[in-house]
Amino acid sequence: MIYIVSILGFIGGFLIGQLLLARFLKDVSNEDLLNDPSLHFKYGTLNWAIAIMMSVAVTHLYNIFI
Repeated sequence: MIYIVSILGFIGGFLIGQLLLARFLKDVSNEDLLNDPSLHFKYGTLNWAIAIMMSVAVTHLYNIFI
């Protein structure tokens, strides 16, 4: 059961990361998004970090409450 909770937390964190990226990058042009490699690394890493942190947090909360 812990695996299912962890995977659901990861998916939820990934979706939250995507929503944050949409808000952060709303003023950036498509040309900049396609051509600037620093944006790829910076915001791509941010999204994965949020997903991993959410997975760890949900798993930790599951261990506390169940």
